[in-house]
Amino acid sequence: MSKFQCSCGHVVMDNTDYLSYKARYIADQDFYDFLDELEESSKDKFASISFKYARDIYQCTHCNNIFIFKGDFIYEFKPVKENSHSLLMSKKMRNGQVF
Repeated sequence: MSKFQCSCGHVVMDNTDYLSYKARYIADQDFYDFLDELEESSKDKFASISFKYARDIYQCTHCNNIFIFKGDFIYEFKPVKENSHSLLMSKKMRNGQVF
């Protein structure tokens, strides 16, 4: 995924790492299978295992809509609250800043 257009017209880009408006999720039904498979494998297989279980989520930085990708389908959701601009930002501190 390199870019797609939100229903508001804004283009959401995915052209670098550490995006504050992108996240991945693993379904609860898959979580322990993911952990079991991860524990049984070597570190160099982490990416292939995570791609097997994880799905991408994006948030439009203009209107805050959420996009969930599942296979060839894109699901778009509009947040109930208007101040939801940082839903996918990291909880960890990076370079002295809270994301």
